Amino acid sequence: MQVWKQWTDEHQTNRKTGSGQRKVTLARDDGHLLHMAVNDRKAPSWLLAAQLSTSTGVLMLASSIRRCLLHHRLRARVSLYRILPTTNH
Repeated sequence: MQVWKQWTDEHQTNRKTGSGQRKVTLARDDGHLLHMAVNDRKAPSWLLAAQLSTSTGVLMLASSIRRCLLHHRLRARVSLYRILPTTNH
């Protein structure tokens, strides 16, 4: 209903600036998180969250860590199941 009212009044449907949740981390904290994630590619997000909280004092959820890493185009490295080669192969 609010979107329709905004369209009829202002002829636009953009969100107002400043709406949404505020960022918890600074750019320096994001850089520190990216550095930790690149150095240990197999570290799970809950471990990165624990390391970030001990090093910088910023408390973040594991889901927020995953979202931040995806925003910077870093994805989890999951090993695929495969048959190990034997001497016959």
